[in-house]
This record gives sequence, C-alpha cells and structure tokens, in this order.
Amino acid sequence: MLAEGGLPPPAAAQVVATFEGLGTWPGGSSTFASDVSDDGQVVVGYAYDSQGIAHAFRWSPASGMEDLGTL
Repeated sequence: MLAEGGLPPPAAAQVVATFEGLGTWPGGSSTFASDVSDDGQVVVGYAYDSQGIAHAFRWSPASGMEDLGTL
C-alpha cells in the first residue's frame, strides 16, 4: 500500500518488551499480576504464601515484592 505521493507509509514505532519474574513468597507457589503502571515500573497483584493464604503485593525493581496484607 502506498501513501499519498506514491511513498510507502511510515514504519510503526518498534516496541521493546522484556520479562522479569516477580518471584513468590517464601514457600509459596503462585504469583498473579493484576495491573502494571503505565511506565511498567510497578506491578500489583496477589500471591499465595506457604499456607495457601493470598496476600496482595506491590512490586517494583527498586523494592521487589512488598506484602500489602492478606486478602
């Protein structure tokens, strides 16, 4: 498809994505992310501890996983 003037349309901006595991609570088995900040620096969600109790968390590269209490 050619744009006006016979030129190809401009290329879309390239998006680079990376993956970083959030980890689990000690002895826990599962972590679930519920939302991510617009800049990708903060993740919130919940994770199960070693007793199977769900805890809300906030994660950032600087502080790691912070326990926000049980759900």
